[in-house]
Amino acid sequence: MEKIQILEYIRQQIELMSKHNQIEVLRLLNDSTENVMLNENNYGVFINLSDLSDNLLEKINIYIEYWKKQENNLKHIEHKKQTYKTIFFSKNIKDKSTVCNNAEQSI
Repeated sequence: MEKIQILEYIRQQIELMSKHNQIEVLRLLNDSTENVMLNENNYGVFINLSDLSDNLLEKINIYIEYWKKQENNLKHIEHKKQTYKTIFFSKNIKDKSTVCNNAEQSI
């Protein structure tokens, strides 16, 4: 990928993040040894990504990949939780053997 595409990808991913995760990205930038210019106003904090070094961009990219994995794990867990709710807490449960069979099939 060329640098413009990488910067666009990073921008898009950061915009998709929750406020908590965006703050973590800012913490990464703030904790770096590089002099990073952060511009803040009523609408948020702005960073010129093209001014960042490749090393710092790579750290942000690593965090983005970590964030994506965590989001996928949470979605997977929530899906399993919904499946278990449907199986075990359904009002249509007639006997326990049906519940056990359904649970075994879903796992």
